[in-house]
Amino acid sequence: MAEEVILETTGRDPKPWFRCPFGSGYDEPRILDALSHRGYVNIHWNVEPLDWEPDRVDVEERAVHGALQVGDGSIVLLHTWPLPMRRALPGLVGRLRDEGAQLVTIDRLPAFVRPASVPPERAQPVVPDP
Repeated sequence: MAEEVILETTGRDPKPWFRCPFGSGYDEPRILDALSHRGYVNIHWNVEPLDWEPDRVDVEERAVHGALQVGDGSIVLLHTWPLPMRRALPGLVGRLRDEGAQLVTIDRLPAFVRPASVPPERAQPVVPDP
């Protein structure tokens, strides 16, 4: 199971965060319910700079522009394996900060702050569609 591999490899439990592969099913109640029952909260992005496409040279610009367009609560989907993304990341982070963006972990985004009245296993984020 992926959860075990992640824990073994990184030493960190991935719970409660989950990203549907390719985004498939991110808004399907059946999938969200199954994730919730297993202790996960689905995280979906609202900015996709397509950093996985070969020879993509405008990754930084697309990510920065998209994040600034969406504004507060932006979740930018970035991958760690494309070389252009790895090269663009320092500039991307710098430009976002220069524009006033505050980069935070998922659990600090307002959409993922769980009201005390909602048990963790039933909490679902509200993330706008891309």
